[in-house]
Amino acid sequence: MSSVPSATQWGLPASSNRRALLIHGLTSSSHTWERVAQALVEAGYFVVAPNLLSHGFRHGTDFSVGNLAKDIQPYFVDTHYDIIIGHSLGGAILAELLPFLAHRRPISAMLVDPALEVTPDIVDVLKIKISDCIANVRPIEAYMAENPNFTRVDAVTRIVGLHMYMSVEAMVQTFAVSTWRFSRAWTSRVTVDWTAKQPLVVWKAPLQGST
Repeated sequence: MSSVPSATQWGLPASSNRRALLIHGLTSSSHTWERVAQALVEAGYFVVAPNLLSHGFRHGTDFSVGNLAKDIQPYFVDTHYDIIIGHSLGGAILAELLPFLAHRRPISAMLVDPALEVTPDIVDVLKIKISDCIANVRPIEAYMAENPNFTRVDAVTRIVGLHMYMSVEAMVQTFAVSTWRFSRAWTSRVTVDWTAKQPLVVWKAPLQGST
């Protein structure tokens, strides 16, 4: 029996007729989705946001994108989600899951600023930048000043994610493959709209799978 990773949940499954799964980005945590999740709950969704391996105080040995995707597959056992959103690294993980999801009922998959194709030069820059973020967590006000759209809750959840991240070594392993590449032709059952329709949203993909 597969173990289910830790997660944060919003809403009540018994009183919600729709479900959403939210996949956070690198050095974040499930708490990062607080504002988005609350909005989805108000729209009638029961919301689940897993903590990825190496995040949310979760330890492990394999932090590759493929294994991060495999790790959250237990959330799909006997459960259907109407919408799945992945941000940054979470977008790459969602892309990895698309062939798996294509065999299920139709799903809307939204990838927000996804890290799909990262060149070796970008990887080197990210290693330095993220290492600094982990080692030098700043005050709440600094994150709010840097991100004008941040509320105080957003800044707090950003700090929480950094404190809960496992280690720089885990991040280096995630980037061990110098370039992440995902084919646009996953399966004939998946149709993808590659036109950006909202700020930061690269595409919205209705997955046309069998029931």
